[in-house]
Amino acid sequence: MLAIEHLEAATAMMRMQQLMTTSIDRELRPFRINNPQFEALLLLYFSPNGAVPLGRMGRRLMVHPATVTNTIDQLQSKGLVERVRSEEDRRLVFAKLTPRGHKVVIGATEALTEMKFGIAEMTLDEATAVAQAISAFRTRIGDYAE
Repeated sequence: MLAIEHLEAATAMMRMQQLMTTSIDRELRPFRINNPQFEALLLLYFSPNGAVPLGRMGRRLMVHPATVTNTIDQLQSKGLVERVRSEEDRRLVFAKLTPRGHKVVIGATEALTEMKFGIAEMTLDEATAVAQAISAFRTRIGDYAE
């Protein structure tokens, strides 16, 4: 039997993701970054000393280690992050926000906040309900990273 309600929900969420990604990427274009790069910069911004071990970044961003490497390569080529080896364990490599990266993440966050992260047409009640429903689901299936 077809679970039509689940199909409808899945299709609606995938379409919302496409709409938000398009809108967010358009807003980030002047900063010369895309959404995955913004997410990496934001993680670094909110981390102590603006630095996170590359392995932990993958878990926090819920992406494959190769994706982290590629994203950090791109951000490093733009002067927004640098790789720094741990003083205690030379095998451990951190991504660290540069002063330029700090400025970019602040500007990009302000721009995205202004356009309400691609869902400005959603009411506050709708946004709250969607966030709560998705959070409850992710908690139930153990999807939150360390």
